[in-house]
Amino acid sequence: DMGWMNDTLDYFRTAPGYRTRDYHKLTFSFVYYYDERYLLPLSHDEVVHGKATILQKMYGDYEQKFPQARAFYMYMYAHPGKKLNFMGNELGHFREWDEKRELDWNLLDYPAHQEFHRFIKELNRFYLEHPAFYEKDYDTEGFEWMECHAEEKRVYVFERRSEKECLIAAFNFSDAEQAISVKPVQKEEKNVSHGISLTRIFSSEYKEYGGQEEGQKIILKPEDGAFLLRLHPFSGAYYKLRPRSSVKKIESAFFFRYNKFITYGTGRKRKWTENYRLSLPRMDFIRIWPAADLPAHRLRRLSAGRRTAASRLFMISD
Repeated sequence: DMGWMNDTLDYFRTAPGYRTRDYHKLTFSFVYYYDERYLLPLSHDEVVHGKATILQKMYGDYEQKFPQARAFYMYMYAHPGKKLNFMGNELGHFREWDEKRELDWNLLDYPAHQEFHRFIKELNRFYLEHPAFYEKDYDTEGFEWMECHAEEKRVYVFERRSEKECLIAAFNFSDAEQAISVKPVQKEEKNVSHGISLTRIFSSEYKEYGGQEEGQKIILKPEDGAFLLRLHPFSGAYYKLRPRSSVKKIESAFFFRYNKFITYGTGRKRKWTENYRLSLPRMDFIRIWPAADLPAHRLRRLSAGRRTAASRLFMISD
């Protein structure tokens, strides 16, 4: 989708004060994204022949380019369509690509480039772990605008959906902090605010990426049917929409001393416990699975240890 590429890069070259005028350069591609099987290209052709690298294309000085590039990539990954990112972009290259030279690996000796490289790696991993970003790329059911008329704030908010999850992507492309109130889109329910919560699960502003915030999750509750999102300048954030009815109180569970089959935690940080009276950390979502429904690798793990006969086994997972 060369139209997406040209409009988006032109937008990010523009000074924040003029982005109100160009606001809908970032909304136009959503009108037709499902017409073809589009790929969003940041190819070698965009980083040669005097065009400047992706990072260099961002408006502003050295310090301003990195947060904008992080927000830009989050917008790209949340946009429907497959992704193409040419080598060197993940390092924060300032020198255009040259087929006669290797990449400037020495950039990773500098903190800003280390943090940007870490951000791209984590964003890639996040994308692979969340089907909402790719399962329905070319299906109108996989996308819904929540805010696309905040021209003065230069804020964009939309939903991405798969069969099993709903993510909300929010972006502030202005040079000032912005707050915006949005309502989730749930067509099957009349009261969209009933029994739901919003959890921030990824942000371009985490300190480990060069931002200003600690990397903890933030849980939002609706007020008057809407969520209030506060966004840093030049930032992006991903939120997960969860029905509160999905959260289950654990009253009891079968437990066998030699079977470590109870897991708890969030994301990749899973822990095992041998005590069914769990002192659980704050969790947003818990699922209880009968043993018959456990994935094969879980059953193998169970069978590898000593076992005691039981009628039911449970796995507790985020």
